[in-house]
Amino acid sequence: MFREDKATASAVFFLNKLAVTQTDPFTLLKLMYAAERESLRANVMLLTGDVFVNMDMGPVMMHTYDCIKGTREGGPWSKHFKRMSKYVVRLIEPLDPAGILTPGELELLETAWNTAGPLLTAGGSFKEKVRRMHELFPEWKDPAPAKQSSLELPDIFHEGLSVEPDIAEARSRLIANVEGVRKAAARYAQSM
Repeated sequence: MFREDKATASAVFFLNKLAVTQTDPFTLLKLMYAAERESLRANVMLLTGDVFVNMDMGPVMMHTYDCIKGTREGGPWSKHFKRMSKYVVRLIEPLDPAGILTPGELELLETAWNTAGPLLTAGGSFKEKVRRMHELFPEWKDPAPAKQSSLELPDIFHEGLSVEPDIAEARSRLIANVEGVRKAAARYAQSM
């Protein structure tokens, strides 16, 4: 179940690290993907509950990308962020990530920043940044000729985090079960 509040808080955290109020979607999506990956490595849990796909410039969190594009409205993202152009997303209302994320989740974001941040802020062309992200995320597969292809949790665990295939499958099933319980709990809470 996608937790837009946590995605929004994570995005604000990374803008704070970049010391800017706006950035390009590529940088933001790669930092946020690095955080999800770190959460999988450290906790065998998803931070935002997002769904992953392979796109031509690397792995993408699909629901977060929809928020950036403005196709998900009315939630926390659209309250705090505005897409200024295809290449710029801007923070329009401040938010304290510590008010939404736990100390452990903030530590995961810090680790993701320390891993991916230097690669994204280093000099070089945009193509060079894309190449560095492909190296950082070996689970990424070029979806060509399609625009996107599925990026499944077992692939992230096995190819990206070097977990044995049977353990990668078991961890993926565990996450699917936890996410299923979260969805059921949310539906129950809405029916009350």
